[in-house]
Formats: sequence, C-alpha cells, structure tokens
Amino acid sequence: PTSDIARILGGTCKDIDIVPDPSQTAGSQVKARLRVCFRSEVLPVNETGALWPTQHLRDAARRSGRIPYDAVMHCGLEDGAKGLKIEVAAVNIKANDTGDDGTLPAVPGAPHLLATTVNIGWLALNK
Repeated sequence: PTSDIARILGGTCKDIDIVPDPSQTAGSQVKARLRVCFRSEVLPVNETGALWPTQHLRDAARRSGRIPYDAVMHCGLEDGAKGLKIEVAAVNIKANDTGDDGTLPAVPGAPHLLATTVNIGWLALNK
C-alpha cells in the first residue's frame, strides 16, 4: 500500500537541490542545497485526518513556544498514484467523519477549488 511510502520516508533525511530550471536538472547549476528530514504520519481521509496537522502544530507550539519545523508539506497518497504526489489543489468541501460526502465549504466564501501549496517548481530531489 502507498501508506508504506510514508512510513519508509519517516525519520529519513534527503538532500534537495534548488536549480534555476527543473526541466534541465541534469545540466543546471545548483542554486542551493537543503538538507530535509521527513516526519511522516498516515492520516485518515476524514475530518479527524484533516484537522490533525493543525492540532499537532498548535500543540508543539504550546509545549516549546515554537513550531519545530521550517516547512510542512502535506502530501496525499492514493492507491492509484504512481509514487508520492504533492497536492497542489483541493476542493473546498469540509471533510467529516461519517463516511458520507461533505456538503459544507471548508473555507466559507472561498472558491470551490483552492490552492494548497506554494510554487515548488524549483525543487528537485537529489537521489
């Protein structure tokens, strides 16, 4: 199952190169190299899972006075996906724990389709 990918990544670190043109990664000059360490959580696809990251960050900030991460990437894994996919958009429908499709907006007054991440086009995973 794809949740195994998240479990395998958890606790590992990778070098990530930032290059000017990701389509030319092989020949591009590296602008910066980042050391990224992964923490993984496999979350249910419901309201509990949707709220977990916010609650985790709030709890961490309360305990230590700061959020212990420089960045948070919430990735979606699905059985039909080929590898890890970073979600870039989401439908504005509030999740619930009933198993039924939600009907209320997650962000009232916002568009039906929402961006979920910043432009990450300059990141390339260095294997």
